Amino acid sequence: MAHPEMELLDDHKASLRSAMNPFIRVLKKLAKNINNKVINKMMQQLFVETQALFTETLPQSIIQELQLVPKTLHYSIFIRANQELLAKAQFRLKFEELFLYNYN
Repeated sequence: MAHPEMELLDDHKASLRSAMNPFIRVLKKLAKNINNKVINKMMQQLFVETQALFTETLPQSIIQELQLVPKTLHYSIFIRANQELLAKAQFRLKFEELFLYNYN
């Protein structure tokens, strides 16, 4: 779990005494209609609409030396990838996260 949401025990106990969050019923209704096909279609649309916004964050020398997949290709790889390209894209994302974590 990369970014868990934590709640203090006292806050949790206090929230149990108050009204339930109203969006729970809406989420349950949405969950019935959202399947993998719908999520995949939404992700495809998101990538199409944002592909021009991807900017390279790694130095070109590292990308070339490690033969990393360019960030601008990620949208097409995740939409219609073979296993090899998908693995390269995933490696690129993991490498970049560790690289930026160590140099920030």
